[in-house]
Formats: sequence, C-alpha cells, structure tokens
Amino acid sequence: MINKAVQFAVTSCALVAFALSLSASHANAQAKDKKNRAYTYATKGLLEFQSTVEPGKVERWKLLLDQSNLGGKELDMVELTLPAGEVVGAHRHGSVEIFYVLSGTLGHEVNGEMHLLTPGMVGVVRPEDSVRHVVPKEADVKLLVIWAPAGEARNSLVRHERARTDDELGVLVPAVLGIPPVLPQPTPVITVRG
Repeated sequence: MINKAVQFAVTSCALVAFALSLSASHANAQAKDKKNRAYTYATKGLLEFQSTVEPGKVERWKLLLDQSNLGGKELDMVELTLPAGEVVGAHRHGSVEIFYVLSGTLGHEVNGEMHLLTPGMVGVVRPEDSVRHVVPKEADVKLLVIWAPAGEARNSLVRHERARTDDELGVLVPAVLGIPPVLPQPTPVITVRG
C-alpha cells in the first residue's frame, strides 16, 4: 500500500514538474516571439497630416500601414479625406490602387471611364491605368486607400510634397516614412503616432 502511495506521489510530482516546465517553456517562447515580432498587431496609424489644397479646402491623410508596422512590403493603407469640389488630375501608380468609400461620393475616372463610388463601393486601378479623382461639390469624401505592393503611400507623399513641413517637423516626418528629408516648407499640420 505504501509503495503505491509513494509511486502515486512520485508520479504526481513528475507530472506537475513536467507541466510547470511546459508552462515556463511556453511563456519564454511567447516572450521571445513578441520580442522578435516584425509587425504590429493593432495600430491607430503611423502618421496624420493635413494640407490646404486651396483656401477652405483641406486634404487629410492618415497613414495606417506601411512596411514599418506591417513587417513586409505587401501593401500600404491610408485613410484619405478629400474636400468637396477637389479634382485630382490624371495620374498613374506603380502599384494596384484600391479605394473603399467610407463616406461621401468619389468620381473615379479610369482610362476615361467615369464611375461614381458611394459608401460601401470599391474602385480599382491597375498600374497601367490612368486615373483621375473628382469629388462632388456637395460634400467631402472619406476613403480607405490600399496600394499593393507597398511604396505608393511614400511616393504619393513625396510626389505631392505632403512630407514637407516646417523646420521643427521637417526631418521627423520623412524619417518616420524612411525617406530622405526634404527642404522645409510651411503649411501642413502633422501628427506622428508612436
């Protein structure tokens, strides 16, 4: 009887020790994984800025995802608000560009063919396409813009001189985006999120 009790106690202790060892090993693996993780599981965005297009008309950009918080070059994601009446001239991108309309209406002209996108609709532009954006005069349009592969958010910022800021932020914003600093210019209001 005593042998069975001792055997049971030893077996129980061995199982408890094994379970604790697995638990500690699992905790260490989780801590190491979190330390080595190359992307963010959730974000409020990396960068917000606004730029006056013309008196009384302001574009608002919020960079949500790029390779710095996605961990790869799969895509860029931006929340973009274009003011009522804005017309963005014909242009091309080096990536697929996808628009999802959150609010308002967007005139989405691809290769000369106009489509009116309303909330819940998606517009697609391939790299070989020419695209023009027209916002009706009645209201601003708020969009979720995705470029795949990544790089277009940065290119758009540079191309449209949106990364230009005052002396205080002139180096900070390009550094967040991983691009060389540009000469400081007045106007845009920028908020960098950590």
